[in-house]
Amino acid sequence: VAPEKEPSLHRQVAEAIEVVYPGQEAFNRMLLEHWKAAGDFDKEMQYLVPVAHRMVGVTDEHLEARVLLESGLRRLAPDDSRRILLLNILVFSHWRQGNYAHAETIGRETLPLAQQAGDADGLAECLRNLGMTLSRLGKYEESLQYFKEALSYAADADVIGHILNNLGVVHLALGDNAEAMRCYQASLARHEETGNQWAAAMVLNNLGMEYARLKDYEQGYASLQRSLTIRQRLGDQWGMAGSYNNMGLIATWQDDVEGAARYLNESLSIYRHIGARREVANALVNLGYVEAKHGRENARQTLTESLSLALATNSIPIVLEGLACFVWILARQGDEVGAVELLGFIQAHPAYNIEVFEKLEELLPTLEEAVDAERFEQVKTGGARQELDEVMRRIFGEKPPVVIPPC
Repeated sequence: VAPEKEPSLHRQVAEAIEVVYPGQEAFNRMLLEHWKAAGDFDKEMQYLVPVAHRMVGVTDEHLEARVLLESGLRRLAPDDSRRILLLNILVFSHWRQGNYAHAETIGRETLPLAQQAGDADGLAECLRNLGMTLSRLGKYEESLQYFKEALSYAADADVIGHILNNLGVVHLALGDNAEAMRCYQASLARHEETGNQWAAAMVLNNLGMEYARLKDYEQGYASLQRSLTIRQRLGDQWGMAGSYNNMGLIATWQDDVEGAARYLNESLSIYRHIGARREVANALVNLGYVEAKHGRENARQTLTESLSLALATNSIPIVLEGLACFVWILARQGDEVGAVELLGFIQAHPAYNIEVFEKLEELLPTLEEAVDAERFEQVKTGGARQELDEVMRRIFGEKPPVVIPPC
């Protein structure tokens, strides 16, 4: 075929696919390539958005997705409203991989573009992305405000469902379980109404953990199994890992050590494979908790790797969870005073949340019994005055965890 005829042939193939297989997601990537080869930029952009969104949100092909997104952004005019769609997906990609500094920077750059364009959907997504990023950084009150503002702009039922789910996560972190449950149930209703299985699975995952926190483990496992089944059918690797992680947590709360280790290692394996660094840190800290609680020798090594990744992604809540596990280690070593001092730092930190509390709850009565009340409060107050670098030196000496650079 002569080179000058190739664009026309690609156009004919693309048009034929659109006629024979209208709206079928399985052909989106193929259509993207054909329209690009045909030299039709507008049609290329039409398919770039759903292709990149699936690559980021389902198959975790982040580097490939960013190449497509950045190529599109380079060719779009500065005032083209389609930039907002591509930038929002780019932010989500960085968020998924734990590159929160990048996510926040791009998100804040996107915000005025969406405001100037009057793009309500793009603005709602941008505000939501910023809320998600700030939540992962432990800035819950600020995150809550972004989500509430996003909700005021959202019109699409699925977008509203996503934001309600995000609000549930933040309310849970702030200790308002009843409001978290209300948000999750409202979110699930929205997604079931639209038939969005991917989003419904995400909410079922969170609902499962809420039931488990209420000690309804049977209902918790049932919700997580429903979530996992959907995610397996969709090929959602990131989601499957999340379901296994939460199953591991429930097994931990039931003192099923072997079951917890099995689920958490399954989760960890998937997260490592897809390069989700923040989630690797999270799975490691949950595994480290099981090991520390039960006196396993490798707990320190597991938690050191978790802290390295959590520090690298600035995931301060996970750092606090890791330090909470070191409270267990210090207590098991007979250093109850050191454990109480570390407890004081953790509980005084603004990113202290329910997931950190859950790792300390069972140990607190033991520490209160081991250290007399007056001494307990004095040591705890002293710990609350410390900075993070002091705490790290206290645990690791002059060799703190190596901070792993971002992808």
